[in-house]
Amino acid sequence: IEGRVVYIDKFGNIMTNFSKEFLTIALKEKGVSKFCVQINDIEIDNYYDTYAYAGSASGPFMLIGSHQHLEIAMNMESAASALNAVIGQEVLIKYSL
Repeated sequence: IEGRVVYIDKFGNIMTNFSKEFLTIALKEKGVSKFCVQINDIEIDNYYDTYAYAGSASGPFMLIGSHQHLEIAMNMESAASALNAVIGQEVLIKYSL
């Protein structure tokens, strides 16, 4: 599924246009429970419920942010800089069985 980067905050967290509701429905329709995100040929499959659960995770991870959309973030680092992300850029959802 193709989406876009819609916002990058001052911490370098990447917000996408994938809403929690959309992802829940899409995963259910496909009969899968796991997915990964691809941005600039980099696949991200680590998902945490909150920033607190991510703790000291190394590398980029996904979560549903406070605006109920999928975000890509990194611990104490700018995900946007590390992934060379810009607003309007393509983000892909890939399903895992």
